[in-house]
Amino acid sequence: MEMIQAKDESQAKETVLIQQVGWLRMKLKRLRQHLSGFDAHELRKLVEHGHPGLRVNRQCALLGLRRSTVW
Repeated sequence: MEMIQAKDESQAKETVLIQQVGWLRMKLKRLRQHLSGFDAHELRKLVEHGHPGLRVNRQCALLGLRRSTVW
């Protein structure tokens, strides 16, 4: 009985995570569409070199910039 309950809880958590991933992908798509109107100079200003949660290379990837252009 406990194994069935644990499996159900696991599936419920997985469903929630899948929904969250879908929502985040949608938000990222909208952000990229919004940022497509910016030129590279404006996008480089958005990169935070000391950001605790996002490394520079990840920020560049999200903004569609080459990492070498921000140094």
